[in-house]
Amino acid sequence: MSIRKDKRVEMQSKRRQKVLEEIGIDSSADGGASNVTAPENVEELRQLVNNIHNQDSNVRLQSVIAIRKLLSSEGRPPIDEVRKI
Repeated sequence: MSIRKDKRVEMQSKRRQKVLEEIGIDSSADGGASNVTAPENVEELRQLVNNIHNQDSNVRLQSVIAIRKLLSSEGRPPIDEVRKI
C-alpha cells in the first residue's frame, strides 16, 4: 500500500516540477521548494495573474492551470504572493 502511495507522490512531484520549469520558476533551489520571492519570479507570477484577464481563452486557461499547479506544489507554495497580486 505504501509503495503505491510513494509512487503516486513521486509522479505528482515530477508533474509539478515540469510545470514549474515551463513557467520559468526554478524549484531546484531551496531543496525543491519554489523560489517565488526573487523579483524575476514575482514578476512572472504577476504576469500569470494578469493573463487571467486576457481576451484569449487559451492564454487564460494556461495561466490558471500554471497558477493552480504552482499553488499545489509541496514545500512553500506562494499562496500569499498570489493573494497580494
